[in-house]
Amino acid sequence: MKSASLVLIFGSWFAALDPNNNGCGAAAGTNEGNGAIAPDPAAPATPIDTTGVTLVECGALGKHAFCDDFSGAMPGKFDTQDVSSGIVAFENGALVASTQKPSSGTRTIAYLKKPVALEGERFSLSWVETVDDVSYLGKNGTNTNGLTLGDNKFYVALGHGSNGDTITETSLVSGLYIQVHQIQTPIPHGRPVKITMDVDLDAATVSLSVDGATVMDREPLKYAPKAPQKPTVSAGVLVDNLFGPEPAKATIDDVTLDVQLAK
Repeated sequence: MKSASLVLIFGSWFAALDPNNNGCGAAAGTNEGNGAIAPDPAAPATPIDTTGVTLVECGALGKHAFCDDFSGAMPGKFDTQDVSSGIVAFENGALVASTQKPSSGTRTIAYLKKPVALEGERFSLSWVETVDDVSYLGKNGTNTNGLTLGDNKFYVALGHGSNGDTITETSLVSGLYIQVHQIQTPIPHGRPVKITMDVDLDAATVSLSVDGATVMDREPLKYAPKAPQKPTVSAGVLVDNLFGPEPAKATIDDVTLDVQLAK
């Protein structure tokens, strides 16, 4: 999908943000993201440093700043539900999130959310997801897990759809700004996949691994807020239904978050 197409798609949103042209900005773009090797392979990625963070015991998942294996009762270790034409439920020790086909082309959400009271500069969010084939039937993209930062004005999430997989960043600072980073390697669906998304605010980059293999290495973020920030974890599915109303479904398990404190 080209940048011009994205601008047309979000055009009505942009106009609504600033109908009187009072300086509220808007932009949408897309680019092919970095692959497994960053532009500077001589500077390898470093592991996240959790020094100083009080870690929570997560059983088989190890120790992390936050974790949920969905073995308890709803909402588990998460705090709130964010649901619009959607359902979140625990089934067989996992989160099953689904959005129904709405009567009109509106955003549908089936998320659990957890604010984490740690001010960090780098965040590593991991989870296991099985994205149902129904999420790939139309032209809409289905976001699964993501992080909200910057006083809830910056959101970065993994997306899936018939046009490929993406990392999408959205900024609501003085308007609506969206950048879609297309992932070069297709992410399997219809089976469990281990995802790790590493967001580094200090470097303003995002990396992604799938089943332990890097598929996006230190891709530059366009709208990343400055560190430090407190993260909110979102787990489930979100669909904007820009191409007409469509359903989506994903099974999410073994969510963990690691935080590197700001120096």
